[in-house]
Amino acid sequence: MNTHRHLFEEIVKDKNLELAIKEACKSRKKSHKKKTRLERLKTDPDRIKKVKDWVLNYKPMRRRPHEIYDGIARKKRQIYVPSVRETVVQHAAVQVLNRHLMSGVYEHTYAAIKGRGQHKAKQYVEKYIRKHPKDVKYYLKMDIKQYFPSVPQDRLIAKLEREVKDTRTVDLVRMILYASEDGIPLGYYISQWFANYYLRDMDHKIKDMVGSNLYIRWMDDMVIFAGNKRELHRYKDEIAKMLADLGLQLKENWRIERFDHRKGGCFLDFMGFRFYRNRTTLRRTIYYRMTRKARRIAKKERPTIFEMRQFLSYLGWIKHSDTYGAYLKYIKPYVSIQYIKRRISRYDRNTRKTIDNNSRADPAAA
Repeated sequence: MNTHRHLFEEIVKDKNLELAIKEACKSRKKSHKKKTRLERLKTDPDRIKKVKDWVLNYKPMRRRPHEIYDGIARKKRQIYVPSVRETVVQHAAVQVLNRHLMSGVYEHTYAAIKGRGQHKAKQYVEKYIRKHPKDVKYYLKMDIKQYFPSVPQDRLIAKLEREVKDTRTVDLVRMILYASEDGIPLGYYISQWFANYYLRDMDHKIKDMVGSNLYIRWMDDMVIFAGNKRELHRYKDEIAKMLADLGLQLKENWRIERFDHRKGGCFLDFMGFRFYRNRTTLRRTIYYRMTRKARRIAKKERPTIFEMRQFLSYLGWIKHSDTYGAYLKYIKPYVSIQYIKRRISRYDRNTRKTIDNNSRADPAAA
């Protein structure tokens, strides 16, 4: 096992801190107030000194989780909302940890990894099931029960300590984890990195076990394709043992299904898509929510910016699936995409002007 030293010195380097500020400003999921503070920080001449002080004097703080309905699937989750200071510090830490600890990450782990993502995962699944029909007669789909809240913090830190021989870096990570009493604080930028890092070694063990069969992971959702059921049952039992060794538990809703060759046969529901042999459509709940959102916007005289941004995010699903015909029939008659884009663009320009004017009027506030 490779060990890494002097990572804290890399975290507090000016170049790394500057990049952390830029990356934090790119984050899409942030409130208007937080976005304004990040933009002011970006133009602050003393920003590097300020952020370095945040890292050097980082203090652990318990956070009270907020209950939300997350994403297009509208899953009920308990999330933790970090401050601007915490967000920038997490970006600075992840940039260094990622460079040293995730270079050998399994090739078919796609969630929250730069250069990969949902659509690359989708493309690979489509290519595999069409190119290897004999190896895709059955699939095993499973996920981890309450993954983020159930990761044992002591085991995660112990794993990090075996590879990172730098007390200050480990202490910084420990203080970030302190935000939640148990598990990984969902909602923190660094949490997705924690999630991939904790399962990194297990991914390679599964890859060695399944051999030429495809194993693919999207955060805590896992899929394995194989030619017969017996293999998949054996894989499921072995993976359950691996998870138990990590202090985790396989969710009871795992399933082994036949992937039918016929046009209207069985499909794989994964990452919000329905994968068939000859096409890829959307999960019905996502599609129904999309059409309802279009009709609600159509009924309003002046929809909010939030509603319009939310609707635009749905269009990516249409673009990357075989549902354009349904879009033309059930969505396009109700909304004007050009109008929505113009409204959002105008709003963003006005917001930037307001931030610039406030910064010039009150330099201390920046």
